Amino acid sequence: MNEINDFVTICKPFVKEFFSFDKVKIKCPSKNEINIIFNKNEGIVLEKTKCENSLKVFLRKSMQSDLMLRSVVILYGNDIESDFFGKGFNKLYFDTEDELRGIVVFLRKKYDLFIKNYFIDDSIIININRYFEGLSDEMKKNKKIMTLDETQRKIIETMEFSKKVRFSLDGEIYLKS
Repeated sequence: MNEINDFVTICKPFVKEFFSFDKVKIKCPSKNEINIIFNKNEGIVLEKTKCENSLKVFLRKSMQSDLMLRSVVILYGNDIESDFFGKGFNKLYFDTEDELRGIVVFLRKKYDLFIKNYFIDDSIIININRYFEGLSDEMKKNKKIMTLDETQRKIIETMEFSKKVRFSLDGEIYLKS
């Protein structure tokens, strides 16, 4: 499919449909960004990347730096979600409007399960920091230094994997063949 250039026009109705509860504001600061605001400037940021059909998703909370959705799903998602997000980048790819809608449905489901709690207290960010500090410590212990070719190959594999991860209309994650 060609790149979707009118992202806000296409995606905003999905966002309004699935995040239609009290005190939620939907703001579109640019043609490539939708903010789902829960409290002042706190909320979910959907940022469409340029030149491709993919979204970067961040959680924005006062007094914290933006948190990638990927980090939260790695710890709090189900086994398949954790595995898929752990192998990929913080980009969610889509080829169709239905897949874009599936991403919004996925976000809504995750909001109910654990993202809402991220905005209530700091326990999720504390757990995420501990988890990734532990991973970093483990990597330091193993100290395998990759060559430039190995690093490039790893990045390419990760990008290719990320491009296969898709979302059905009901927000379920799957691998595109």
